[in-house]
Amino acid sequence: MHIRDMLIGYYRGVEMIASPIEGVAVTTLTANGTDAQAKSIGALLTRLLVDERISAHDIGILICDGSAKGEHERALQALPLPKPARFGRLEDYGNHVVTVDTVARFKGLEREVIVLWGFDDAEPLRDRETLYVGISRAKAALYLCGTRAACARIVDDD
Repeated sequence: MHIRDMLIGYYRGVEMIASPIEGVAVTTLTANGTDAQAKSIGALLTRLLVDERISAHDIGILICDGSAKGEHERALQALPLPKPARFGRLEDYGNHVVTVDTVARFKGLEREVIVLWGFDDAEPLRDRETLYVGISRAKAALYLCGTRAACARIVDDD
């Protein structure tokens, strides 16, 4: 599935014409628990920053559940990042900063690469707006990080 295809399932509003450009498929990172999910994200970030040479400021990690933001940030802070990259919030935006913040605070912004996280308890119908906003922040690549069941709910809801 591609970003545009996921968006159609969550979008509510006037009819829109989908872009003919498919882009890359949405990728899921599945693991149980915040620490294991953070490790998966850390491995992804190392690959993106080192192997694919994506700039840290082009990557955003968006947390759906704002009440779990502190727990998710602590799990990420415990991980090593390739230097000079570091984690930071929206206010810390800069050349070497991977943004970590909530979907709600990121509304209206975008990054080339988005990792959507913290949706293990989300329900597509109830949390449609949060999921739509989070998914639509990705310009080029979207990664979903959660349990296998949560990722399946998010991807298969359309």
